[in-house]
Amino acid sequence: MSESDSLHPTEVFGLVADETRMGILRALAEAPREEYGSDLTFSELRELAGVRDSGQFNYHLDKLVGHFVDRSEEGYSLSYVGRLLYRTVIAGFFTKETSFSDLDAGSSCLGCGASLVAEYDGAVFEIECPDCGRQHEQVEFPPSAAETWEGEDLLRAFDQYVRHNLLLMSRDICMWCAGPMPAEVRLREDRRLTGDVESTAYVARSCENCQGFMWTTPGENVLYHPAVVSFFHERGVDVTSRPLWELPFVVEGDAVDVRSNDPWELAVTVTCEGDELRLVLDGDAKVVAVERDDGAV
Repeated sequence: MSESDSLHPTEVFGLVADETRMGILRALAEAPREEYGSDLTFSELRELAGVRDSGQFNYHLDKLVGHFVDRSEEGYSLSYVGRLLYRTVIAGFFTKETSFSDLDAGSSCLGCGASLVAEYDGAVFEIECPDCGRQHEQVEFPPSAAETWEGEDLLRAFDQYVRHNLLLMSRDICMWCAGPMPAEVRLREDRRLTGDVESTAYVARSCENCQGFMWTTPGENVLYHPAVVSFFHERGVDVTSRPLWELPFVVEGDAVDVRSNDPWELAVTVTCEGDELRLVLDGDAKVVAVERDDGAV
C-alpha cells in the first residue's frame, strides 16, 4: 500500500473492533498448517471462525482483506500486519491483568548482599532488593509470558528478553519499531527515574520514529561487544547467559568512571577471575577504545 493509500489509525483500529473479525484473524493464525496448509479456503476459514451466515462472514472478511488479511488464488492468510496484531493481542498487553510479588530471584544484591526478589505489575517486571531498595531491572514484559513461564524459567526468559532489546538498542535500533534510536550520554541529575542507582552517568535513547524512550547504564551498552564476550569466554564464563542483575559492570555505579564530559569519555570496567577489561565510550555510547591490564588492545 502506498503512502497515499494509507489508513488513518482510527480507521485501522475500527476494522478490528468487531468480535467476528477478531475471530477470523484468530482462525487464520491458529489453523493447524499440517492439516490446512499455508492458506485457508473461504469455507475452511468460515468453519474455523465459527460463522454460520455466509453473507455476514463475507462482509467482515472483505473488510480485513488488503490490511490484515492477504488473498490469493489458494485462499486467505494473515498479512504481516495481521500477524503482528494477533501476536500483540496474544501477548496480553490489551487484555490481561497479571501480577505477582516477592518471587525469589535466586541472586544476591550486589550492593548489600540481601536476596533479590522479582515483582510484576502493570506489565512491568522488576528485580529489586527489599533491604536496600536498589532496583536492578525495571522493564516492560508481556503479560502472557509472565503467566506462561514459572520460577527459574521465568527469570531466564525475562533476562534474555531484556538482553535482546539491549542488543538492538546498542546498535541504535529501536526495540519497538526498528527505527533509528541514537544514544546520548547524560549525567545522573538529568535522569528522571526513581530508585537507588549509583552511576553518575547514564545513556538516554530516543527513537526518531516512534518516540520510544529508554534509559540504560553504560555497562548495558557493551554487553555484546566482542571484547566483553571473549574476555569472559577466555575465563570459562558465558556472559550471555549470566543474569544481568549478577553483572557488576551492568549494575554497579562504581564500574563507570567519567573521565571527561567535554567531550564525553566514560570507562566501563569489566572484571572476571581477578582480571580487568575497560571499555571507553564516547558521548554517543560507542566504544572508542578497549584497555586491558597488559595495555590497550
